[in-house]
Amino acid sequence: VDSSNMDPVPVWGAGCQMVALNFQTNDVALKLNHARFLENGNCGYVLKPPYQRGTGPKAAPVRLIVTVVSCQRLPNNFSKDVCGPYVTLTLRASKGPAKKKPDFCTENVPNNGFNPVFNEGR
Repeated sequence: VDSSNMDPVPVWGAGCQMVALNFQTNDVALKLNHARFLENGNCGYVLKPPYQRGTGPKAAPVRLIVTVVSCQRLPNNFSKDVCGPYVTLTLRASKGPAKKKPDFCTENVPNNGFNPVFNEGR
């Protein structure tokens, strides 16, 4: 018996409003589901975009600029050494398979889990 979840992003992109997920499996699909419904005050419903409702033009490409500045007090659960944090960013599209490799990864900030500063953006 397998209780893993399917990727909900392609079916959301196709216009499905209900996607069945196993809440017993806390995986990426469940985290994406949680993030999607935070968009509308966590009420459990997100209105389809105008182009999917037939009331607006097709979705236009969006240029996204992300700046990773810093983070604070990162726990190090794996050893007693100080952690060397980095941040990865993966963009999810409604079409195509899920990516295995992140789109962006910051440089490692060695031995600074208390207040690492990245100051990187693309």
